[in-house]
Amino acid sequence: MKACSKCINHRRQLLARLVCSSLALFSGCYAPPSVTDPGATPPCNAKIEWGRRLGAAVVTFHDGDRAEVTLGFQGWRFINSAARLTSTNAEHASFAYDVDLEGVMPYHQGGGISALHPGPDGALYAENLPIFLNDLPLCQLVGRRATVRTTATLGSCVAQTQATVVLTHGMACFQNSDGTIDCSPADGGVICADGGT
Repeated sequence: MKACSKCINHRRQLLARLVCSSLALFSGCYAPPSVTDPGATPPCNAKIEWGRRLGAAVVTFHDGDRAEVTLGFQGWRFINSAARLTSTNAEHASFAYDVDLEGVMPYHQGGGISALHPGPDGALYAENLPIFLNDLPLCQLVGRRATVRTTATLGSCVAQTQATVVLTHGMACFQNSDGTIDCSPADGGVICADGGT
């Protein structure tokens, strides 16, 4: 019985040492780097602005701004948006959107990975970021407000921004079958066609 008791105590000691060693190893491996550590990763300072391409620049959407709804060649309805990122040297970003369209249940939309390229103002641009609005026909979208929270993930860094825009179709923007977009002044009101556009 004494031998058995010694065996159990020995096992407990070994288990306690193993747990302590594991905790020490875990905390040592995953402790945040000190500010004096030359190999420390700098903090994530990336900033994002959501907007639209205007000429050579990306112009930021602010609350209350008008956002043009583009009619896709397959009947899709979307905001052809863009993003402006600063304080990062990333080459790609993964985008996602949380959309709260007036009169429609809020929804999440994945945007996939987009290449970033330098803009004329020194920021990095991501273009052709469609925010889909297919729950309503075009004529019912015009005049509604849409709050869009844009999230860009750049490696382990995440940047977010949000803006509430008013949907318009005054420029009559249409997507061609090759993906290019043409805009021209609208010739009047937006009519609901049979196809839901």
